[in-house]
Amino acid sequence: MRAFMPGACVAVVALGLPAATQAAERTLAGAEIEALLKGSTVDGEATKGRSLQYFDPTGSTTYQGPGEAPSAGRWRVQGDKYCSSWPPSDGWSCYAVEADPDATPPTITFVGDSGKKYPGILVKGRKL
Repeated sequence: MRAFMPGACVAVVALGLPAATQAAERTLAGAEIEALLKGSTVDGEATKGRSLQYFDPTGSTTYQGPGEAPSAGRWRVQGDKYCSSWPPSDGWSCYAVEADPDATPPTITFVGDSGKKYPGILVKGRKL
């Protein structure tokens, strides 16, 4: 959720992001998740600063944390969850997705099985 691959221990917080209201966020179904993420970038705050993750329509994803080189992984929607896999692991980690695509800017939050939330701002297009 890297940020948007929360399993990599990158905590995303809303601090430093453009002001947005998350009150209208709702849990998305699988088709909504795919449509929202495909070709978009999620902009969030990682533990050490701003992080970006781009979701390519082909299923590849690129994450860049503060002061880090970009890393490549895979993403997909399985059921009603966003899932990602990052080398060297070949396993998948999945998260529910809450979003308010009508907010200005659009908000998105990845929710782990533990209930931990990883919020960000959704930006159309590749921004890293």
